Amino acid sequence: MLPTLHRRINSDENGSMDNVDDEMELDTRATPVVDPPARVGHTSSHRLPSSQSPSPDRQRRIIGRHYDGADSPVKVYRQVTRPANAGLVGLTNLGNTCYMNSALQCMSNTAILTDYFLALEPDADKFAYEKEINTVNVMGTGGKLTHEYSSLMRQLWLTSGVREVPPKNIKKVLGGVNDLFRGYEQQDAQELLVTMLDGLHEDLNRVIKKPYVEEPDVTRKTLSEGKREEKLAAEAWSRHLRRNKSYLVDILQGQLRSVVQCNTCHDFNIRYDPFMFLSLPLEDGDGNAVHSIDEAIEAFRAEESLTGDECWYCPHCKAFREATKKIDIWKLPLILILHLKRFRFAGRRSSKLQQLVDFPTTVNFAKFVKSEQKGQPLYQLYGVVNHSGATLNFGHYTSVCKHQFRDKWYRYDDEDVREVSESQVVTPKAYVLFYQHCNLPEKPELVKRQSRSHPIHWPHNLRQESLQELEHQIRGEDGKSPRKAGGRSPPSKKNTPKATECPTIYEPPSQTFSSPSSGSPPSVTALAASLPLPAATASSPTVTVSPASQAERIRSAARGYPYYRRPVIRDRSPGPRPFPGPGEVGLPYLGGQRSPLFYRTNRSPARR
Repeated sequence: MLPTLHRRINSDENGSMDNVDDEMELDTRATPVVDPPARVGHTSSHRLPSSQSPSPDRQRRIIGRHYDGADSPVKVYRQVTRPANAGLVGLTNLGNTCYMNSALQCMSNTAILTDYFLALEPDADKFAYEKEINTVNVMGTGGKLTHEYSSLMRQLWLTSGVREVPPKNIKKVLGGVNDLFRGYEQQDAQELLVTMLDGLHEDLNRVIKKPYVEEPDVTRKTLSEGKREEKLAAEAWSRHLRRNKSYLVDILQGQLRSVVQCNTCHDFNIRYDPFMFLSLPLEDGDGNAVHSIDEAIEAFRAEESLTGDECWYCPHCKAFREATKKIDIWKLPLILILHLKRFRFAGRRSSKLQQLVDFPTTVNFAKFVKSEQKGQPLYQLYGVVNHSGATLNFGHYTSVCKHQFRDKWYRYDDEDVREVSESQVVTPKAYVLFYQHCNLPEKPELVKRQSRSHPIHWPHNLRQESLQELEHQIRGEDGKSPRKAGGRSPPSKKNTPKATECPTIYEPPSQTFSSPSSGSPPSVTALAASLPLPAATASSPTVTVSPASQAERIRSAARGYPYYRRPVIRDRSPGPRPFPGPGEVGLPYLGGQRSPLFYRTNRSPARR
């Protein structure tokens, strides 16, 4: 049996602000909606127990492991005593708001996230998250959503003698962010999670001025030059961090690899995209029902044909061509959210797939990932959003969550909270699943904050010389003088060993790649497992993409689309391409940028 993961309230880590040019000191004068608990002297109830306070030697070890040898003490935040009913408080149904209540209860039981919002500064009556509020980010709410969420967590976890809390304030803020949640009609709990997590990320985004970042395509030529996929994926992660750095990125974001291959010339394109949700189909390509999480993930990773309106623009053919697409999981986050796509849509009508999908409470995802992870990818289930009813707009939402202190399962049905057995967790009503890594840090300050200045904390496995090359490249992009490693400059490409950085593929290739002129073309599955490939020329068309408006960005976030208008390809096609389809590359995309060479997909989001 796996050990129980108990949580304690503590601090952030090496500081919220990274020492890079695209950031500046955040305004720390923001006032929370609800005042923090009053400090009563220096009693032990407001401090960490002595058994929880790390010794100086342990502090140095923690710093060396998490902060790349920074010689500064670990800041330990004060702990507020939690009452007996902590985390067992219901949420009032304000009128068809069960979708919101069920999603918020699962977020509340995400221990590493709740502890972050409840942590107090060690020497002031101020919540630690406040110093990371980004009040100038136009894509956020100026901290309103974050303050209201923190206030709600305090009511659920720090208030004694309360049985239910009306979430009026947070609903009002969410309604201002997304019109779907302004009224009192039944909505999709997964869309609520998308809007909620995206809003919290933008409020806490440590990047003040978001630069324009061009995402280069990885082609046959790129791989023929000897570049390893793990390093290419790390470079894509670095570009993502230029625009997105927050605590939610640290714990909730992973990375996908997608391969698109032209059916005519067999040229291909590889992308590495961040994700926060995995939307898993419950039907495979033949329309057969999926009955387990394993089958759902395999259906998610299955090859997909891009035909008709979904044709892909091939940079080699310089025309829209039928293509084959395959998506693989490259890096997993600490908190993994799986969305089961139970709803089908025909026009404005929806129907629901009602079959039981078996999901274990402990899962090893090693067989589903295409690159080596840092540590065994073993996860434990701790939350489920359930939906009962035949369509999306009718029915009822509830949730079941494992309490972080009591080690028991509880059912949250709006105002009603009661204990249930583990046998009642897996049901045909399951809609959104929440898993946490079994080696999840016990304290928020031990989470490895994602920063361009510390690539050693990224989820990628890089050899030392590749890591030094990447650091040298980043400092050059940020306009800083190159950092010498041990008195020596970063290794040049001539001196870089040709040995593979790490095993990037768990599964052996099903067939060997052959060039178009050497016989039958490979499947995209074999292509994804047999890189690097022979060289070939490829050119990109001229593309312009206009940024989306704020309203369109919000609508796009709720439905899983990128935050851009339709791309116009000049002199390469007769006119504008359709707006790109949602795909599975992650919900929400957290304000990132995609390549303007969009391709559509027939995998619809769970909403009309």
